[in-house]
Amino acid sequence: MTYDAVIFDLWGTLVDGLQEKPYHDSLRRTARAAGAPPEEFIRIWCSDEIQSGRFVGTFATQADCIRHVCEVLGVAPTDEALQRAADVRAEFTRSGLVPRPGTVEVLRSLRARGLKLGLMTASSPNSVRFWPRTPLAGLFDAALFSCDVGLTKPDPRFYDLACRRLGVSPGRCLYVGDGAGNELTGAAEAGMTAVLICAPHERDIVMARAEVRNWRGAKITSLTEVPALLD
Repeated sequence: MTYDAVIFDLWGTLVDGLQEKPYHDSLRRTARAAGAPPEEFIRIWCSDEIQSGRFVGTFATQADCIRHVCEVLGVAPTDEALQRAADVRAEFTRSGLVPRPGTVEVLRSLRARGLKLGLMTASSPNSVRFWPRTPLAGLFDAALFSCDVGLTKPDPRFYDLACRRLGVSPGRCLYVGDGAGNELTGAAEAGMTAVLICAPHERDIVMARAEVRNWRGAKITSLTEVPALLD
């Protein structure tokens, strides 16, 4: 198979995935800053309704989402409290957008081979906000954030849009992701060759996903293995 492009997931692929304890701890700090009960805040924030809304652009900013969750809980934070809470979320996202070792080098080597690079991520506005400040941003021909385009994985329209932005056909795309949100099945059904990445330090998280447990496609443990998949 000859490929024209490689499309990557972001969280759990180019950068480490979100660990439950640090994630929930950040939400507790967010809730306290907004004056909301932490555990109830986490319950609402992590509900399917809120997560879906965050990823498809229902909330223009993190502050809007925090305000909505507070309203559900009957809490009315001041503008100052809301900003403090939003700052907590922003810092958590910013601190997580650190490329895994070897990632930048792999991406540069793929570009040197003439491949187009795409990003498809189920992300909230803070990821969009901080993405340009990462060393990854300038290496992609197209970067699609779900909250910007109003689509998320595994919606086939999301994959189709990525291919159109890159100017390639799905059958000549390699897709690499950690299996969150049924992304691998979505990529395969869109006509791409899907590859599971499962970093050893995140194995327990990745392998807990139903799609991953049943995955029969290609698997890698590091992005440094991607070039070999193209040979």
